[in-house]
Amino acid sequence: MKTRTAVIFGAVVVAASMTTGARANRSGALAGLGVFGNLANLITPRQSTGTIAFTNVNVIPMDADRVLRSQTVIVQGDRIKDMGPTSRIRVPSGATRIDGSGKYLMPGLAEMHGHMPGGDLEETVMFLYVANGVTTVRGMLGQDFHLELRRKAQAGEIIAPTLYMAGPSFNGNSVSSPEQAAEMVRRQKAEGWDLLKIHPGLTVAEYDAMASTAAEVGIRFGGHVPADVGLRHAIEMGQETFDHLDGFIEYLDAFDRPIDEEKLDELVALVKGTGAWVVPTMVLWDVGIIGRGDARAMENYSEMRYWPARGVAGWSERQATRARARPHKTPSGRTCGPTTVCASSRR
Repeated sequence: MKTRTAVIFGAVVVAASMTTGARANRSGALAGLGVFGNLANLITPRQSTGTIAFTNVNVIPMDADRVLRSQTVIVQGDRIKDMGPTSRIRVPSGATRIDGSGKYLMPGLAEMHGHMPGGDLEETVMFLYVANGVTTVRGMLGQDFHLELRRKAQAGEIIAPTLYMAGPSFNGNSVSSPEQAAEMVRRQKAEGWDLLKIHPGLTVAEYDAMASTAAEVGIRFGGHVPADVGLRHAIEMGQETFDHLDGFIEYLDAFDRPIDEEKLDELVALVKGTGAWVVPTMVLWDVGIIGRGDARAMENYSEMRYWPARGVAGWSERQATRARARPHKTPSGRTCGPTTVCASSRR
């Protein structure tokens, strides 16, 4: 099985069968990738209400380590209506048939904490998401151009996943009073953002004004946990997602000591009981603001060829600088800090 083929084919099916405003996969994505020949002429956004039959395809259901061989999958509108061995499943009359012989079908992937670039890179990044099987992206750092980007994605004007966009963040610089927090919630709801992004710096009064107004107008919120607010209060106020495990280590008081298992069990029960979600983004231990990984090694990853060379070099230097500036111990007890960079291997 070729991974690239499996992932791309998976992006097609899930784009046609997702249950929240999904669309059939855009013709440009398939034509540009050159995987399915004239499939571009068979599926367009306007046809997403029709019936599509993927025949003779190998399905990766992702419920276990297995592949279901020679399957037929019937997609009607935004739902998978039937699936089973090709010898058993009847293809409805008038359905668009897609021969999946030798190909693989899998659920699309979801990027739950993405930061959307603008300018010349905008469409490139959207294309790369789709080409790698990512059919849903939750943008978590709102900028003015993101609403137009989402519109173009929804209209099928660009090759892009389904986008859910958080508005500009609520933080100590953007909010200075509970009244301003409430007004900002109402404005972002009216502008059409999908959710609110929380950053550090809010007071308890400001956070509570944001949370209560969000409940009133019907908009979700997630992201970080402001220090004054704390994890438990944020959970109880209805924060939907906690990204980067923000607030968890503080709550468990486990920065420099083992985790209290009883307290952890209590916290897990609290999170599950309120229906909150954790978006761990553990890649940040290698990249991003934490940057513990080997910047020079990551600079040479094959996927970096899709990014402008100047951007890669600048990112790599910033990562190396952060690594030198943060003293820490390795599992073997070696101290890494301002004068020593301890590189981790790629996992």
